[in-house]
Amino acid sequence: MPNDKHHDEKVRLAGWTAGASEQDKSKNPHRGKKNDDEINWDEAWEQGNAGQDYTIWK
Repeated sequence: MPNDKHHDEKVRLAGWTAGASEQDKSKNPHRGKKNDDEINWDEAWEQGNAGQDYTIWK
């Protein structure tokens, strides 16, 4: 199993969004957070909850 940033972040994001309810989504601490070194966390949150693969690292 690869131990790199890409893999670690996919695992973290998958764990963070697994089984989230609509109420949980509304409590997402990353909602609306965006800066130079992060992609739009709203998009990551929604795609993660939809069970899609999401790559955080550019």
